[in-house]
Amino acid sequence: MLTVVVHLRTMIKLVIPATIMLETGPSLFFSWIIWRLATIPFPRKLYEKGDECVWSIYQRFILFFFEHYVGTKVYLYGDASRMLTTKENTIYMSNHQCEVDWIVVDMLAIRQGSLGNIRYVLKDGLKYFPMYGFYFRQHGCVYVKRNNKFEEDKAARHVAELTKNKTQLWMVVFPEGTRYNPEAKETILKSQNFAANEDLPILNEVLNPRIRAMEVCLTNLQGHIEAVYDVTIAYTNSDDHSGKRKTAPGMADFLLQSEPEIHLHAKRIPATELPTTSADIKTWLYGRFKEKDRLLRDFYSSDFDKQSFGSQCQKSDLSLRQTLPAVLFFGGLNALFALTKTGRQLYWRTALYGSLFGILWMRFS
Repeated sequence: MLTVVVHLRTMIKLVIPATIMLETGPSLFFSWIIWRLATIPFPRKLYEKGDECVWSIYQRFILFFFEHYVGTKVYLYGDASRMLTTKENTIYMSNHQCEVDWIVVDMLAIRQGSLGNIRYVLKDGLKYFPMYGFYFRQHGCVYVKRNNKFEEDKAARHVAELTKNKTQLWMVVFPEGTRYNPEAKETILKSQNFAANEDLPILNEVLNPRIRAMEVCLTNLQGHIEAVYDVTIAYTNSDDHSGKRKTAPGMADFLLQSEPEIHLHAKRIPATELPTTSADIKTWLYGRFKEKDRLLRDFYSSDFDKQSFGSQCQKSDLSLRQTLPAVLFFGGLNALFALTKTGRQLYWRTALYGSLFGILWMRFS
Protein backbone atom coordinates (compact mmCIF):
# COMPACT_ATOMS: atom_id res chain seq x y z
CA MET A 1 0.00 0.00 0.00
CA LEU A 2 2.81 2.40 0.91
CA THR A 3 4.50 1.67 -2.44
CA VAL A 4 1.30 2.57 -4.29
CA VAL A 5 0.97 5.84 -2.38
CA VAL A 6 4.59 6.80 -3.10
CA HIS A 7 4.19 5.93 -6.78
CA LEU A 8 0.95 7.93 -7.01
CA ARG A 9 2.58 10.92 -5.34
CA THR A 10 5.48 10.74 -7.77
CA MET A 11 3.14 10.61 -10.76
CA ILE A 12 1.13 13.59 -9.50
CA LYS A 13 4.30 15.63 -8.94
CA LEU A 14 5.23 15.13 -12.60
CA VAL A 15 1.82 15.08 -14.29
CA ILE A 16 0.53 18.38 -12.86
CA PRO A 17 3.35 20.68 -14.11
CA ALA A 18 3.82 18.72 -17.35
CA THR A 19 0.12 19.01 -18.21
CA ILE A 20 -0.02 22.71 -17.37
CA MET A 21 3.07 23.50 -19.46
CA LEU A 22 1.95 21.43 -22.45
CA GLU A 23 -1.55 22.91 -22.55
CA THR A 24 -0.13 26.45 -22.51
CA GLY A 25 1.40 26.14 -26.01
CA PRO A 26 -1.74 27.34 -27.86
CA SER A 27 -2.18 30.16 -25.32
CA LEU A 28 1.36 31.36 -26.00
CA PHE A 29 0.85 31.15 -29.76
CA PHE A 30 -2.49 32.96 -29.56
CA SER A 31 -0.91 35.78 -27.49
CA TRP A 32 1.86 36.17 -30.03
CA ILE A 33 -0.55 36.19 -33.01
CA ILE A 34 -2.67 38.95 -31.45
CA TRP A 35 0.40 41.10 -30.83
CA ARG A 36 1.85 40.44 -34.30
CA LEU A 37 -1.38 41.42 -36.05
CA ALA A 38 -1.82 44.50 -33.86
CA THR A 39 1.64 45.84 -34.68
CA ILE A 40 1.69 45.29 -38.47
CA PRO A 41 1.12 49.03 -39.22
CA PHE A 42 3.81 50.15 -36.78
CA PRO A 43 7.65 50.14 -36.80
CA ARG A 44 9.26 46.73 -36.28
CA LYS A 45 10.89 47.88 -33.04
CA LEU A 46 7.46 48.08 -31.41
CA TYR A 47 6.69 44.52 -32.46
CA GLU A 48 10.07 43.31 -31.16
CA LYS A 49 9.51 44.89 -27.75
CA GLY A 50 6.14 43.21 -27.40
CA ASP A 51 7.46 39.90 -28.73
CA GLU A 52 10.27 39.96 -26.17
CA CYS A 53 7.68 40.66 -23.47
CA VAL A 54 5.57 37.65 -24.55
CA TRP A 55 8.70 35.48 -24.65
CA SER A 56 9.79 36.70 -21.21
CA ILE A 57 6.39 36.02 -19.63
CA TYR A 58 6.32 32.51 -21.07
CA GLN A 59 9.86 31.70 -19.93
CA ARG A 60 9.04 33.01 -16.45
CA PHE A 61 6.05 30.68 -16.46
CA ILE A 62 8.35 27.74 -17.30
CA LEU A 63 10.91 28.84 -14.70
CA PHE A 64 8.28 28.76 -11.96
CA PHE A 65 8.18 24.97 -12.28
CA PHE A 66 11.91 24.40 -12.77
CA GLU A 67 13.03 26.72 -9.97
CA HIS A 68 10.27 27.27 -7.42
CA TYR A 69 8.13 24.14 -7.82
CA VAL A 70 11.08 21.77 -7.30
CA GLY A 71 13.13 24.14 -5.10
CA THR A 72 16.20 24.29 -7.34
CA LYS A 73 19.42 25.55 -5.77
CA VAL A 74 21.59 27.54 -8.20
CA TYR A 75 25.29 28.05 -7.41
CA LEU A 76 27.39 30.55 -9.36
CA TYR A 77 31.16 30.57 -9.87
CA GLY A 78 33.76 32.52 -11.81
CA ASP A 79 32.45 35.65 -13.49
CA ALA A 80 28.80 34.60 -13.20
CA SER A 81 27.76 36.90 -10.36
CA ARG A 82 29.52 39.95 -11.80
CA MET A 83 28.33 39.51 -15.38
CA LEU A 84 24.68 39.32 -14.31
CA THR A 85 24.74 42.84 -12.88
CA THR A 86 24.89 44.57 -16.29
CA LYS A 87 22.58 43.92 -19.25
CA GLU A 88 24.43 43.45 -22.54
CA ASN A 89 24.37 41.70 -25.91
CA THR A 90 26.24 38.42 -25.81
CA ILE A 91 26.82 35.00 -27.28
CA TYR A 92 26.10 32.37 -24.64
CA MET A 93 27.84 29.01 -25.12
CA SER A 94 27.96 26.02 -22.82
CA ASN A 95 28.42 22.29 -22.62
CA HIS A 96 25.31 20.28 -23.50
CA GLN A 97 24.08 17.30 -21.47
CA CYS A 98 20.27 17.32 -21.38
CA GLU A 99 17.07 19.29 -22.06
CA VAL A 100 17.44 21.14 -18.76
CA ASP A 101 20.45 22.98 -20.24
CA TRP A 102 17.90 25.13 -22.10
CA ILE A 103 16.23 26.04 -18.81
CA VAL A 104 19.62 26.95 -17.32
CA VAL A 105 19.92 29.71 -19.95
CA ASP A 106 16.64 31.13 -18.59
CA MET A 107 17.94 30.89 -15.04
CA LEU A 108 20.91 33.09 -15.86
CA ALA A 109 19.17 35.48 -18.25
CA ILE A 110 16.37 36.34 -15.81
CA ARG A 111 18.96 37.32 -13.23
CA GLN A 112 20.41 39.84 -15.67
CA GLY A 113 17.03 41.13 -16.84
CA SER A 114 17.60 39.72 -20.34
CA LEU A 115 15.08 36.89 -20.46
CA GLY A 116 13.15 38.29 -23.42
CA ASN A 117 16.35 38.70 -25.44
CA ILE A 118 17.22 34.98 -25.70
CA ARG A 119 17.62 33.58 -29.22
CA TYR A 120 18.88 30.08 -29.98
CA VAL A 121 20.89 28.31 -32.65
CA LEU A 122 18.74 25.20 -33.09
CA LYS A 123 19.03 21.98 -35.07
CA ASP A 124 17.03 22.16 -38.27
CA GLY A 125 14.51 19.43 -37.45
CA LEU A 126 13.01 21.48 -34.61
CA LYS A 127 11.57 24.01 -37.06
CA TYR A 128 8.69 21.58 -37.70
CA PHE A 129 7.73 21.34 -34.03
CA PRO A 130 4.03 22.36 -33.94
CA MET A 131 3.58 26.10 -33.24
CA TYR A 132 6.92 26.45 -31.42
CA GLY A 133 9.11 25.86 -34.49
CA PHE A 134 7.49 28.72 -36.39
CA TYR A 135 7.32 30.99 -33.35
CA PHE A 136 11.01 30.47 -32.51
CA ARG A 137 11.96 31.57 -36.03
CA GLN A 138 9.78 34.70 -35.77
CA HIS A 139 11.48 35.48 -32.46
CA GLY A 140 14.89 35.45 -34.17
CA CYS A 141 16.15 31.92 -33.55
CA VAL A 142 18.39 30.37 -36.20
CA TYR A 143 18.01 26.81 -37.53
CA VAL A 144 21.08 24.97 -38.80
CA LYS A 145 21.73 21.58 -40.34
CA ARG A 146 24.54 19.37 -39.12
CA ASN A 147 27.73 18.13 -40.71
CA ASN A 148 27.97 18.40 -44.51
CA LYS A 149 24.41 19.74 -44.80
CA PHE A 150 25.28 22.93 -42.90
CA GLU A 151 24.01 25.92 -44.93
CA GLU A 152 26.45 28.62 -43.93
CA ASP A 153 25.07 31.40 -46.15
CA LYS A 154 21.52 30.92 -44.88
CA ALA A 155 22.61 30.81 -41.24
CA ALA A 156 24.84 33.87 -41.72
CA ARG A 157 21.97 35.79 -43.29
CA HIS A 158 19.65 35.09 -40.38
CA VAL A 159 22.29 36.01 -37.78
CA ALA A 160 23.22 39.18 -39.70
CA GLU A 161 19.56 40.26 -39.54
CA LEU A 162 19.90 40.53 -35.77
CA THR A 163 22.89 42.85 -36.13
CA LYS A 164 21.16 44.91 -38.82
CA ASN A 165 18.03 45.32 -36.68
CA LYS A 166 20.14 46.08 -33.58
CA THR A 167 18.26 43.36 -31.77
CA GLN A 168 19.06 42.96 -28.08
CA LEU A 169 20.11 39.37 -27.64
CA TRP A 170 21.61 36.46 -25.84
CA MET A 171 22.50 34.24 -28.80
CA VAL A 172 22.62 30.72 -27.35
CA VAL A 173 24.94 28.15 -28.95
CA PHE A 174 25.70 24.60 -27.79
CA PRO A 175 28.84 23.92 -29.85
CA GLU A 176 28.90 20.18 -29.17
CA GLY A 177 25.70 19.81 -31.21
CA THR A 178 25.01 16.44 -29.55
CA ARG A 179 24.30 15.95 -25.87
CA TYR A 180 27.12 14.44 -23.83
CA ASN A 181 25.99 11.22 -22.16
CA PRO A 182 28.63 9.30 -20.15
CA GLU A 183 26.82 6.07 -21.01
CA ALA A 184 27.04 6.73 -24.77
CA LYS A 185 30.50 5.22 -25.06
CA GLU A 186 30.43 4.97 -28.85
CA THR A 187 29.67 8.69 -29.28
CA ILE A 188 32.44 9.67 -26.86
CA LEU A 189 34.94 7.36 -28.55
CA LYS A 190 34.04 8.74 -31.98
CA SER A 191 34.64 12.27 -30.70
CA GLN A 192 37.97 11.29 -29.15
CA ASN A 193 39.14 9.46 -32.30
CA PHE A 194 38.35 12.55 -34.37
CA ALA A 195 40.38 14.69 -31.96
CA ALA A 196 43.31 12.28 -32.12
CA ASN A 197 43.27 12.25 -35.93
CA GLU A 198 43.17 16.05 -36.05
CA ASP A 199 45.87 16.45 -33.38
CA LEU A 200 43.36 18.13 -31.03
CA PRO A 201 43.00 17.79 -27.24
CA ILE A 202 41.40 14.50 -26.13
CA LEU A 203 38.33 15.38 -24.07
CA ASN A 204 36.62 13.06 -21.60
CA GLU A 205 33.86 15.11 -19.92
CA VAL A 206 32.62 16.95 -23.04
CA LEU A 207 32.44 16.23 -26.77
CA ASN A 208 34.49 18.04 -29.38
CA PRO A 209 32.89 21.38 -30.26
CA ARG A 210 31.63 21.93 -33.80
CA ILE A 211 33.07 25.09 -35.25
CA ARG A 212 30.76 26.41 -37.95
CA ALA A 213 27.71 27.64 -36.00
CA MET A 214 29.95 29.44 -33.52
CA GLU A 215 32.01 30.92 -36.35
CA VAL A 216 28.88 32.22 -38.08
CA CYS A 217 27.75 33.91 -34.86
CA LEU A 218 31.13 35.43 -34.02
CA THR A 219 31.59 36.73 -37.57
CA ASN A 220 28.13 38.17 -38.13
CA LEU A 221 27.62 39.61 -34.65
CA GLN A 222 30.92 41.48 -34.69
CA GLY A 223 30.42 45.01 -33.42
CA HIS A 224 26.99 44.09 -31.99
CA ILE A 225 27.87 41.87 -29.04
CA GLU A 226 29.89 43.05 -26.05
CA ALA A 227 31.06 39.65 -24.83
CA VAL A 228 30.85 35.88 -24.98
CA TYR A 229 29.59 34.08 -21.88
CA ASP A 230 31.33 30.72 -21.65
CA VAL A 231 29.22 28.69 -19.18
CA THR A 232 30.01 25.25 -17.80
CA ILE A 233 27.03 23.38 -16.34
CA ALA A 234 27.25 20.61 -13.75
CA TYR A 235 24.41 18.72 -12.09
CA THR A 236 24.94 16.99 -8.77
CA ASN A 237 24.37 13.54 -10.24
CA SER A 238 27.41 11.45 -9.30
CA ASP A 239 26.50 7.81 -8.91
CA ASP A 240 26.27 6.28 -5.43
CA HIS A 241 28.80 8.73 -3.95
CA SER A 242 31.48 7.02 -6.01
CA GLY A 243 32.35 9.95 -8.27
CA LYS A 244 31.17 8.02 -11.32
CA ARG A 245 29.27 10.37 -13.58
CA LYS A 246 25.87 9.30 -14.85
CA THR A 247 23.37 10.70 -17.33
CA ALA A 248 22.19 14.23 -16.54
CA PRO A 249 18.49 14.55 -15.65
CA GLY A 250 15.95 15.12 -18.40
CA MET A 251 13.07 17.52 -17.85
CA ALA A 252 10.78 14.85 -16.40
CA ASP A 253 13.51 13.54 -14.08
CA PHE A 254 14.33 17.07 -12.97
CA LEU A 255 10.71 17.86 -12.07
CA LEU A 256 10.59 14.74 -9.89
CA GLN A 257 13.57 15.84 -7.80
CA SER A 258 13.46 17.73 -4.54
CA GLU A 259 15.83 20.70 -4.24
CA PRO A 260 18.14 19.68 -7.10
CA GLU A 261 21.43 21.54 -7.38
CA ILE A 262 22.85 23.20 -10.49
CA HIS A 263 26.43 24.50 -10.47
CA LEU A 264 27.34 27.12 -13.10
CA HIS A 265 30.83 28.34 -13.84
CA ALA A 266 31.00 31.33 -16.18
CA LYS A 267 33.81 33.12 -17.95
CA ARG A 268 33.01 36.50 -19.49
CA ILE A 269 35.19 37.09 -22.54
CA PRO A 270 35.09 40.72 -23.80
CA ALA A 271 34.44 41.24 -27.51
CA THR A 272 37.87 42.85 -27.89
CA GLU A 273 39.50 39.51 -26.97
CA LEU A 274 37.52 37.34 -29.39
CA PRO A 275 39.16 35.67 -32.41
CA THR A 276 38.22 36.82 -35.90
CA THR A 277 39.72 34.32 -38.35
CA SER A 278 38.49 30.79 -38.94
CA ALA A 279 41.76 29.22 -37.76
CA ASP A 280 41.87 31.37 -34.62
CA ILE A 281 38.22 30.61 -33.82
CA LYS A 282 38.92 26.87 -34.05
CA THR A 283 41.94 27.11 -31.75
CA TRP A 284 40.10 29.36 -29.29
CA LEU A 285 36.96 27.20 -29.15
CA TYR A 286 38.89 23.99 -28.56
CA GLY A 287 40.85 25.79 -25.84
CA ARG A 288 37.62 26.80 -24.12
CA PHE A 289 36.32 23.22 -24.22
CA LYS A 290 39.62 21.89 -22.90
CA GLU A 291 39.05 24.17 -19.91
CA LYS A 292 35.48 22.89 -19.55
CA ASP A 293 36.80 19.35 -19.55
CA ARG A 294 39.16 20.23 -16.70
CA LEU A 295 36.42 21.97 -14.69
CA LEU A 296 34.03 19.04 -15.02
CA ARG A 297 36.73 16.47 -14.25
CA ASP A 298 37.55 18.30 -11.02
CA PHE A 299 33.86 18.68 -10.18
CA TYR A 300 32.94 15.02 -10.57
CA SER A 301 36.12 13.73 -8.94
CA SER A 302 35.32 15.63 -5.73
CA ASP A 303 33.66 14.02 -2.74
CA PHE A 304 29.92 13.70 -3.39
CA ASP A 305 28.93 16.18 -0.68
CA LYS A 306 31.63 18.68 -1.68
CA GLN A 307 31.09 18.90 -5.43
CA SER A 308 31.79 22.43 -6.66
CA PHE A 309 33.81 24.51 -9.12
CA GLY A 310 35.92 25.95 -6.31
CA SER A 311 35.63 27.89 -3.09
CA GLN A 312 34.42 31.18 -4.66
CA CYS A 313 30.75 30.27 -4.81
CA GLN A 314 27.54 32.27 -4.52
CA LYS A 315 24.11 30.71 -4.01
CA SER A 316 21.64 32.63 -6.17
CA ASP A 317 17.97 32.70 -5.13
CA LEU A 318 15.19 33.87 -7.44
CA SER A 319 12.27 35.77 -5.95
CA LEU A 320 8.83 34.24 -6.44
CA ARG A 321 7.72 37.66 -7.68
CA GLN A 322 9.80 37.01 -10.80
CA THR A 323 7.73 34.00 -11.89
CA LEU A 324 4.35 33.86 -10.11
CA PRO A 325 2.70 36.70 -12.12
CA ALA A 326 3.49 34.78 -15.33
CA VAL A 327 1.81 31.66 -13.90
CA LEU A 328 -1.27 33.72 -13.04
CA PHE A 329 -1.30 35.27 -16.55
CA PHE A 330 -1.15 32.00 -18.47
CA GLY A 331 -3.29 30.22 -15.88
CA GLY A 332 -5.97 32.88 -16.36
CA LEU A 333 -5.69 32.71 -20.15
CA ASN A 334 -5.96 28.92 -20.10
CA ALA A 335 -9.02 29.21 -17.86
CA LEU A 336 -10.69 31.69 -20.25
CA PHE A 337 -10.19 29.21 -23.09
CA ALA A 338 -11.46 26.25 -21.05
CA LEU A 339 -14.57 27.75 -19.43
CA THR A 340 -16.57 28.62 -22.55
CA LYS A 341 -17.52 26.76 -25.70
CA THR A 342 -16.20 29.61 -27.85
CA GLY A 343 -12.94 29.63 -25.89
CA ARG A 344 -12.45 25.90 -26.33
CA GLN A 345 -13.11 26.15 -30.06
CA LEU A 346 -10.64 29.03 -30.38
CA TYR A 347 -8.06 27.08 -28.38
CA TRP A 348 -8.20 23.97 -30.56
CA ARG A 349 -8.34 25.96 -33.79
CA THR A 350 -5.25 27.88 -32.69
CA ALA A 351 -3.47 24.61 -31.96
CA LEU A 352 -4.55 22.92 -35.21
CA TYR A 353 -4.33 25.74 -37.74
CA GLY A 354 -1.33 27.33 -36.02
CA SER A 355 0.56 24.05 -36.27
CA LEU A 356 -0.36 23.47 -39.92
CA PHE A 357 0.43 27.04 -40.94
CA GLY A 358 3.74 27.00 -39.05
CA ILE A 359 4.89 23.71 -40.56
CA LEU A 360 4.01 24.84 -44.10
CA TRP A 361 5.70 28.21 -43.57
CA MET A 362 8.90 26.60 -42.31
CA ARG A 363 8.83 24.05 -45.12
CA PHE A 364 8.65 26.56 -47.95
CA SER A 365 10.27 29.69 -46.50
